[in-house]
Amino acid sequence: MSGSNWLTLIAWAYQEGQAMELRWLAAFRAVAEELNFRRAAEKLFVAQPAVSQQIMSLERELGVRLFERTKRSVRLTDAGAAFLEPCRQVLSGIESAGRLARNAGNRGIRHHPDRV
Repeated sequence: MSGSNWLTLIAWAYQEGQAMELRWLAAFRAVAEELNFRRAAEKLFVAQPAVSQQIMSLERELGVRLFERTKRSVRLTDAGAAFLEPCRQVLSGIESAGRLARNAGNRGIRHHPDRV
């Protein structure tokens, strides 16, 4: 599925009241990149059980398993591998939109030393 199709799926889910939370996507990206829940949690500055819960919520929302987990390893499923790049694109797009808004907003704000 292409990046634009994933964006369409996410937009549809949002309209249907099934919005994926950005923290779920961030947790997925971190676990996918680290292939370790503890290291992903450290990267996100959250507790490991929170990352596990976010991944379970995302999997429940999508209706697919994103990771194969054993006591010793974590690996992406085919669905997880397919979801990773579009997830990165979505998170990158949101980060970029935030930068653009901040940059545009900073141009319109004048600093007045006598105002708080």
